[in-house]
Amino acid sequence: MSGQLVSILVPTYNRADCLLETLDCVLAQTHKDWELILIDDGSTDGTGDLVAAHFHGDTRLRYIYQQNAGVSHARNTGLRAAKGDFITFLDSDDLWMPWKLEAQLACMAARPEVGMVWTDMEAIDHEGHLLESRHLRTMYSAYRYHHMETLFEGNLPAAAVPGMPAAAYQQETPVRLYFGDIFAPMILGSLVHTSTVMLRRERALLVAGFDETLKRSGEDYDFHLRTCKEGPVALLDAPAIRYRKGRADRLTRHTDASAINFLATVEKAVASDTEGRLRKQDVELVRREANEWIAEEKFKLRDGRGVRQHVFRALRRNPRKRRLVVLVVLSYIPPALLDLVLRSYRSAKAKLRG
Repeated sequence: MSGQLVSILVPTYNRADCLLETLDCVLAQTHKDWELILIDDGSTDGTGDLVAAHFHGDTRLRYIYQQNAGVSHARNTGLRAAKGDFITFLDSDDLWMPWKLEAQLACMAARPEVGMVWTDMEAIDHEGHLLESRHLRTMYSAYRYHHMETLFEGNLPAAAVPGMPAAAYQQETPVRLYFGDIFAPMILGSLVHTSTVMLRRERALLVAGFDETLKRSGEDYDFHLRTCKEGPVALLDAPAIRYRKGRADRLTRHTDASAINFLATVEKAVASDTEGRLRKQDVELVRREANEWIAEEKFKLRDGRGVRQHVFRALRRNPRKRRLVVLVVLSYIPPALLDLVLRSYRSAKAKLRG
């Protein structure tokens, strides 16, 4: 697969403690024709000097510093700078298996109609200990709606893909390459993790970058949903990366941004579906569940008005859901009193269990 330049986009912000390990996994790739574009999103921990010393003048590294503007802006900076025939993304605390690029290029060669290939992943803790060997379906709950054989139009054993490295399919469970048009089922939720993705340059140009209005979370789902809208995609069902869980600097804690941005992405996709590819029952289901999710997050923030607004939207689609009615009742209780009531309830429940 030599001669196929892969652009590897790595956005980073104050990750000097783990960044070199991530960059080493790029250096270890069996496919060597790559450029690494490191977008430093305003780090103050000496990231630039650290990286320059580590690469010792390796011209495949391109370091770009920008004022802190968020991960979407950083990835878009990388997309504009990329020169490769293929585009990949790597978060600065994740790790790739040495065969990742080689395996995905083999998939692209075998299925020329496919514009994106993603993979499964292992989950590890901050110290690198394995937590789960197949984490994709755990992290992305939308897989519960689908059976792989019906989600995709076709599949074949990974071992039958010409040029597929043996390490990719010599796994504890059989590995298959699934491919097809999945835009309609993807409306129910993301199935793709960004650090596992490879895109053809042509598909990346059609998608036209990450939505920078989706602050703090949700930009990945929006990007991958639009990628699926542009044509067939594929899943190599093998763990090609190690995803690090539990870092203290993740941005989605104690916020309703994930839920709000998810619904915004759904509504944008529905509005742009001029060909009628989305199924009405799926749209109704995902709208209901998104409003339930937002209501629950608003409840955690003690935003009673927000709870009621989104509960009523969800109840229009499922008027018999008792949990939503309970949320509405609780939303009228003043926050200080509500906290007292909930603490008392939990204490009594614990005593009954004891």
